Amino acid sequence: MKKIVLAGVMGLFAVGASAENIPYEQAKKAGLTKCLPAIKKITDFIIEDGNAGAHSFWNTDNPNGSAFSAMIERNFSDGTILTNVTVAPTTNGSCYVEYQKIVNFNKSCLAAAQGLEGAKYKAELNKEVAVLEHGTVSVYLIPNGNQCTMVRKEVIMDGLAL
Repeated sequence: MKKIVLAGVMGLFAVGASAENIPYEQAKKAGLTKCLPAIKKITDFIIEDGNAGAHSFWNTDNPNGSAFSAMIERNFSDGTILTNVTVAPTTNGSCYVEYQKIVNFNKSCLAAAQGLEGAKYKAELNKEVAVLEHGTVSVYLIPNGNQCTMVRKEVIMDGLAL
């Protein structure tokens, strides 16, 4: 366990604000090969061509035998999106991919939901969090005062098919 934490901490020092794909470079340097194409595709999608930094985690003893995870900060002129991405090998030879994008809005959750063209209301998670379906993405709207935090979650069972 100590080695996994150390790898993550070392990753923190290796990052900076840049348009390059930092998580992909970290995974490549760590010796990941099995799910490297899936890591590249999903992190390219998240970072686009913008300014981003990342903090990544991997198993230093067996990088191809367990999950690779990265927290990515992507900066825009009107705010920041924080995304957690996880890519892991599966027993059928593919790679499982999931990500959650976290965005804060300076407006109500109702107004945020209205800005998601094509999104469909599904239910409340329990009492406060609204669940919407937006294509293949699940959207969770969390009210916080007059503002709203949105979590967008997508699960891709066959990450090598991206």
